[in-house]
Amino acid sequence: ELHKLGVNIQCFDVGGGLGVDYEGTRSQSDCSVNYGLNEYANNIIWAIGDACEENGLPHPTVITESGRAVTAHHTVLVSNIIGVERNEYTVPT
Repeated sequence: ELHKLGVNIQCFDVGGGLGVDYEGTRSQSDCSVNYGLNEYANNIIWAIGDACEENGLPHPTVITESGRAVTAHHTVLVSNIIGVERNEYTVPT
């Protein structure tokens, strides 16, 4: 419809806000999501491409703003354990 009105869409920004699967379970948990980045990207590209093909339109450049979802898994603290301290105590009854 926009193309019929003379709008020439060259870029399509799908935004951000993708979830991050912090647990690695791909579940409905608050700390997880049930889709992966590849699945999300394929669905977006397929939907836009399909709409363009159906209407004989050129494919736009697709932009995403999903920075946290792309970088979150790389923000892990790795360290060596140099010692262990144990405290012996009894649990009150």
